[in-house]
Amino acid sequence: MNSDHTHELHHDRLMFLLRALEDMGSTLTGGESFDSAARYLLRMLLGSVGISSGAIYTFQSGQKMLKLKDKTSAPECIMPDIPVSDDLIARFTGNPSPIPVSAIPESTRNMLGYTSAKTEANNIQVLIPLAVKNDLLGMVCLGRRFLNQPYSDMDLEILGLLTRHISLYFHSQKNLEQLRQSNFELRRKILEMEQLYEVGLAITSLKPQDELLEEILNRAVSILDGRFGAIWLTSGSGSCHLAETFGFNREQDIPSILTDLRDHAIESVSFEKGESLCLLAPMIIREKPMGVLSVAGKESRLGGYMEFNEPDRRLLSSFASQAAVAMDNARLYLEAVEKERMDQELRIAAEIQEAILPDAYPTNNDLDISAMTLPCRTVGGDFFDFFSMSNGQPAMVIADVSGKGVPAAMLVSTFHGVLHTLTGYESSLANMVSRINSLLVTATPDNKFITAAFIIWDTDAGEVVTLSAGHEPMILINSKGQLSTLTGGGMVLGLFEGALYTCQRTRLEPGDMLCLYTDGVTDRIDIEDRRFGVKRLEAALLGADRSTAVSVVQDIFRRLETFAGDVPPPDDQTMMVLIRR
Repeated sequence: MNSDHTHELHHDRLMFLLRALEDMGSTLTGGESFDSAARYLLRMLLGSVGISSGAIYTFQSGQKMLKLKDKTSAPECIMPDIPVSDDLIARFTGNPSPIPVSAIPESTRNMLGYTSAKTEANNIQVLIPLAVKNDLLGMVCLGRRFLNQPYSDMDLEILGLLTRHISLYFHSQKNLEQLRQSNFELRRKILEMEQLYEVGLAITSLKPQDELLEEILNRAVSILDGRFGAIWLTSGSGSCHLAETFGFNREQDIPSILTDLRDHAIESVSFEKGESLCLLAPMIIREKPMGVLSVAGKESRLGGYMEFNEPDRRLLSSFASQAAVAMDNARLYLEAVEKERMDQELRIAAEIQEAILPDAYPTNNDLDISAMTLPCRTVGGDFFDFFSMSNGQPAMVIADVSGKGVPAAMLVSTFHGVLHTLTGYESSLANMVSRINSLLVTATPDNKFITAAFIIWDTDAGEVVTLSAGHEPMILINSKGQLSTLTGGGMVLGLFEGALYTCQRTRLEPGDMLCLYTDGVTDRIDIEDRRFGVKRLEAALLGADRSTAVSVVQDIFRRLETFAGDVPPPDDQTMMVLIRR
């Protein structure tokens, strides 16, 4: 063959390869189903160098198995589903290039369950792993070329180039499937969160117990697609009695699929974590068992019942915890109404508020943290808390509910419930606050709102991410005694649907101090009706002993008492101080 003919042949093959790559690109971006695209890509690969038969496999990581995805109509070049060892995965991903059968080491053949007899019977000539960045995605198995022509080095290069594109497509499809699964899980979590939030609202609505039990059970059965449900409450003797049902009347026999807990002590009830046709979740408040929430008969679209899974169990456990709190609050409220005593009502609200305030400050290697709140009545509308975002970053909040007394305390409880429902699903502070606002808009009266200041500590960057929702400006004093304020954020919470919020990032150097406070601090008045004011607060912070956060908070509250004398505070007072170690 002369050089001109060889040059012309190489030119033709290059043009064919470019057209093949163009056709492949159109397929990969054409929006076809994965099955259709895989079938087309296999045939394009076979046609690129004139191969008579072949098969394409996808890798199932959970089963460590290469599963046959598509093949030519010829029975050649087909192996059944292939189990894959970790060593073989490492070999395939380490060099995902075409491997002629003659070059496959005997050890690799053995890993594939791939004998010489199988090779000859199926006319397997070349194997090509499909991998991207040490991630095994599949394998292509190729048979003879037309007219039994041998595979040339150029053939293998062309096949390697084309299969790299196929690998990228498989990789993108794998990521897309993971994204779909994540979106499905997210939608499920959002639905669960909304249901939990609705049950949480029952805590503040303080409905009569019968209505509350019916609402809780209906929601639990609905979200879990159950056919039957029951709430069992403990009696004075410690045994359980049937208090609410779903799917049958109390006068009827309890369905066999639903566990019968009558006359059983709650301590004797087994709460298994495995799958079953009936789920049981204890309702416990302050380590005291109140009863059992049960759902049975998860209905299948194909008829019959399905087994409940671990996410179902976690969801029902959350319902049961919310139900226990709601029932306990309803009981306390009814006692207060029956006795017609305001002091009893105040004690109930105080218990709720005390339960949601943190017992201790978080331990942090970077920050020294302290906080204090003083209600102007038995209960108040100020609130502070420490929590973690879904990415594990530590966060803090200080809030002030409009109004005072029991109504304000109840709204604080709602805010606390919404906040802790969302933190496990959000890593973005702005998104979390927007969702808190949307939920509070539907849960609060038109004349009620909440101001709040949020902080996230970004350990890696040494920065605080701050957001003020209509709250008092945060005061920042650096180690040199220079003072500034942080105000970025947005509107108050609970008034305006669709309000937007933005965050501000600020670096904290060692010795820098950040102070958050409610307006009850600056609104404290003396005997001459003069306000303590922001200027006095700033001066007090500059003059305070900043050796520890506790000493700063205590110093400020001492100054407030000295300033006001015998004049009682007109509003709740709360302060939080952070010092970079």
